[in-house]
Amino acid sequence: MEEGQYIVDVSEIKDTLQTYDLFLGDMIKQELKAQERTVAWLARKLNCDRTNIYDIFKRRTIDTELLMRISIVMKCNFFERLSKIADEKIEENSTKPSSNVKI
Repeated sequence: MEEGQYIVDVSEIKDTLQTYDLFLGDMIKQELKAQERTVAWLARKLNCDRTNIYDIFKRRTIDTELLMRISIVMKCNFFERLSKIADEKIEENSTKPSSNVKI
């Protein structure tokens, strides 16, 4: 896989992102599945219990240090994905008054 390429493309989940039903944990879970990796594999790589991974899947937000560790272990830049989402939202809200910005 080349740098900047993802197994799951952000554009494939754009509709979900627009409704904000997709939490960051869901994004990690989808990528783990796309890589055909198990929860046990990720838990071993992060040196934690499987129950912690299931907890991560339920989160809307994740500490940046943990997200960095997950990104490195999975070889997937989740920060870049979030940046693309932010760019889309900035563009979408650029014509609205700042008091009406929706995230």
